[in-house]
Order: sequence, then C-alpha cells, then structure tokens
Amino acid sequence: MLLLLGWMGCSAPSMAPVASTAPEVQALVSSTVVEVIVGTPDPQQAIVLGLHGRGAHPSGFSGVLDGASGNYKALLPLAPTRQGKGGTWFGGSLAGDPVLYGRGIAEQAASLAAWIQQESPNGKAVVFGFSQGGMLAMALAAYHPEQVQGAIAMGGMWPDVTPPKAGPRPPLRILHGEADPVVSAAGAISAALRFEEAGYPTELTLYPGVVHTVPSEMRSALHKAIEDSLDR
Repeated sequence: MLLLLGWMGCSAPSMAPVASTAPEVQALVSSTVVEVIVGTPDPQQAIVLGLHGRGAHPSGFSGVLDGASGNYKALLPLAPTRQGKGGTWFGGSLAGDPVLYGRGIAEQAASLAAWIQQESPNGKAVVFGFSQGGMLAMALAAYHPEQVQGAIAMGGMWPDVTPPKAGPRPPLRILHGEADPVVSAAGAISAALRFEEAGYPTELTLYPGVVHTVPSEMRSALHKAIEDSLDR
C-alpha cells in the first residue's frame, strides 16, 4: 500500500528514507508516512510504529533506525497537526493542566490504535517514540494493550495517573537522558514506577549527561528492544 522509502540492515541504509504521501491511508493520523524496511520482514508479523517528537518530521526521526538489524517494516507517520516543518500529536504542555494533557494523549492513542489495526497484518505493533511520541508509546501500552506487542519510550513521561491493571500488559522499555532539561528524568522514573506497580514488565535505563536527544547508545538500546519485542 505504501511506497518503499528506504532500506536498512546491519549497516547504513542503501537509500535514505524520504517522506511521501499515501492517500490510501485514512486520515486517523496523517497521509504522510515514512516507511523503513529493515532486513527481510515477515509479511505476517507485527509492524514497528515510530512516533516522532513535537515539531519534528518522520523523515528526520527515521535516523534513529540507522544501523538497525533484524527483519521488520517500520512505519513512521507524521503527526496530524502541523507545527513548523513537522507536526504535533496533541496540544497543551507539561506546565499546563495535567488532566487536559492526559486527555489529549489518550485521544491520540485511540486514533493510533485504530491505525495499527488498519496497517498491521496481525493488528499489532511494536511501538517506539521520542518525547511526545514516547508518551504516546506508553499510552498505547496502557490503554490499547491488545494492539501493542512491546513499547519503547524515549525522552517521555506519563501523566499522574495509574495505568490500567486489567487485561494484557505488554513490556515497556523506558530510555531517558539524566540531564534532560525538557522532560525531566524524574518523569521517566515516575512513569517506570507506575507501570511496574500496575504489573507491566518495565525496564528503565538512564543515560548520564544526556539531554533531550537520542544518542548512539540509546539508539542501540532501541534497536535491541525492538527485536526483543518482535521475538515475543
């Protein structure tokens, strides 16, 4: 359905991913999707869904998969609300109303869950994201676990609520810079504690000196977490 936009294997991709429009995709997220192929995907397995941060674009965010190994198809959609040269998934801010902020995250997660069902051969995805995308990865694991085979949240946080304790609990990997000035590491620690208390298999890794970015060591951890989740 989507155009093949990039190939990635154990080494650098042979063609850089470029954003394209896919009119066949319903406007639950955006008609702009970057597709990255790693190795030789099984056409029946879960997709990998990558969610960029606020104001970013998936064509730039796709670089976090540089050097990835394994065999899978990754879809990186553009957030539905344009912001600058990229997009934003939901409104509000960390300093604003936490209830409204949490509601915006939950509403967008519902749209993404429906999109996963539409795009994935088995109706599931391994979800990863950075910043806003990391928050959505957690929200998908919490509110739509049937569609999530595993979640990896980088540079994200979780609203001050307890994740649901009923139903399946997909594994959650949280990767965060200790020196992050945008989303405090305390938010990542709090998120890990809340998910762990709710029974989700949770692993937190903090990176000393790392700010609001995805350095090479975090990318390597992301790549391994994706493969581990696909092997479940």
